[in-house]
Amino acid sequence: MVTQLNKAKNSVSIGQLKGDSSEMAELQRVLEEAPKFANRVTGCPPHPADAQSTYSALPDGKTYNDKWVYGIFCDDKMVGCIVSDQYASRDLNLI
Repeated sequence: MVTQLNKAKNSVSIGQLKGDSSEMAELQRVLEEAPKFANRVTGCPPHPADAQSTYSALPDGKTYNDKWVYGIFCDDKMVGCIVSDQYASRDLNLI
């Protein structure tokens, strides 16, 4: 599912990622290009397996049905992501 936000010169869209290899490579690139974000969230610089961890890390008692990963695209290039994890008492969304 891709939601078109702007049809102007620089088109922005959001689409749910499925975790295929090309998406993982693009997500890894996005995460590595934001070292300050990684430091704030984890206290460490980006790791070569961050994209894989983004998909696979789950809190106890949760399943992959409780987690969604979206790409934010400018034209056709991924420029960010949204991770939504449904926790027991609240939702955690990282943008």
